[in-house]
Amino acid sequence: MDDQKPSVEASYGQPLRQARLAAGLTQQSLAELMRASGFTSWMQTTVTKTEAGTRPLRLDEFVALNQVLGYKPADTLAALMTEEPTARDVLLDKLRKEIATAEVAVHNAELALKYRQAELEQLRNVQLRAEAP
Repeated sequence: MDDQKPSVEASYGQPLRQARLAAGLTQQSLAELMRASGFTSWMQTTVTKTEAGTRPLRLDEFVALNQVLGYKPADTLAALMTEEPTARDVLLDKLRKEIATAEVAVHNAELALKYRQAELEQLRNVQLRAEAP
């Protein structure tokens, strides 16, 4: 059984894919941004292989990818080496939890509103019956 740790390139593939998708980019559009950054050989297939961790990743490519996606290369590398979430990941998780909490609060408020509306309707019906001759 092989207990070797995956290469940094292989470890970077999945976070790269997640960052690309979070930025709303296709593999093709990321390749175009890399070409615009001076990496003229980057194609959609280059992104595919990089995300799969099956091609070597040069240091300058790593830096450019992080810059294009809005990450600090040092933070990304530290996260890859320590397997700890980056500050951005922690913030995203916190925001996701806050959104989920807010969604529950909105749902509960909507239920309370419907309940109060039903109560009001019942009171109106009682009042109409009381006023009827």
